[in-house]
Amino acid sequence: MKTQNWFTLLINTIHAMTSKIFTIIIVSLLSMNSFAQQHSNALAKADTINFSVNKKDGWKLFNSCVKLIKNDSVMIGLILQHDRSIDWEQEQQIGRIKSKSFIPKLEKTLSFQLLANFCQLRIDTNGKCYLSLKPGALPDEMDPLIIPVRVVFKN
Repeated sequence: MKTQNWFTLLINTIHAMTSKIFTIIIVSLLSMNSFAQQHSNALAKADTINFSVNKKDGWKLFNSCVKLIKNDSVMIGLILQHDRSIDWEQEQQIGRIKSKSFIPKLEKTLSFQLLANFCQLRIDTNGKCYLSLKPGALPDEMDPLIIPVRVVFKN
């Protein structure tokens, strides 16, 4: 009985901290310079069925997950890389949602926190996705930038 209660408590705690754990693990693993530079295979095998990255402006896609989580809600999960020549004063087009069933009927602006930084993902009615960093500590300029994005919206 005690083992089952401990296990249930552990599962509930893990479930409650999923987004924070996701962010910490991804940032810790992916922000290492050698990891970012030596994993061109991972970039080449990224899932691009429902999301295409804006390669023209230097964005690279490690992976994406765009899916319905309820009849009226969409989850977007992205792991992006950029070489850091970003003007953070401007909104950055990072790519677009390809499947019409996942594109919002009205423009959506979704906020999320990335450790100490407050970010916004704007999705227009054509599926174009724009990332912006709101006031806070700007990422340092030394290594390629890895950004995990995870947002949910009602369509």
